[in-house]
Amino acid sequence: LGERAHAFGVNALKRTDMLELTQKYITQIQQHLNCSIHVSKWFADGAVVVQSLESNHVFNIITRVGSRMPLLKSATGRLHACLQPEYIIKPLLEKEWASSAKAGQYPANWEEFLQLKEKILQQGYASVTGDMMAGIHAVAIPVYNFSRQLDHVITCIGTEDQLPADQMQQAIDYLLGIQKQIDALFNPQVAV
Repeated sequence: LGERAHAFGVNALKRTDMLELTQKYITQIQQHLNCSIHVSKWFADGAVVVQSLESNHVFNIITRVGSRMPLLKSATGRLHACLQPEYIIKPLLEKEWASSAKAGQYPANWEEFLQLKEKILQQGYASVTGDMMAGIHAVAIPVYNFSRQLDHVITCIGTEDQLPADQMQQAIDYLLGIQKQIDALFNPQVAV
């Protein structure tokens, strides 16, 4: 029990340090893109917001700490869903499909989710343009721990004015650049 308690303590410190160490990057993203930011972690029942920063913009999208993000309609939820084991995700997605089935919803079934998952894993981020709320766009990037497992997700959220759909690629490229810097911090063998 002593060894396990010690290992548990070390792992808890690593997780805490990771979130603390990414704070300067989170602030940098918020200032550069002038969007709201939220940080989420995976818990047993889904992706939960653990930190939220407002933009300096007149209109803010505020996500409350403790909010559980939908797996299908949010960039945060989609990224978390794609990085969790399928045996955990499938029942949670089926529950969302059953409670919020709408015509034209994507992904609408498990096969479509697997196609979306392949795309998200290949590109290294998840994004939505008005999927959760009309006029609200978001991009989510993963932060991996020292063991290359998902620690948390950083999501940039903005209105059409803050993150115009036709300029999303610029924001995505910027976020992927920040992600490489974070990866290099926690995994020195990753080249920046």
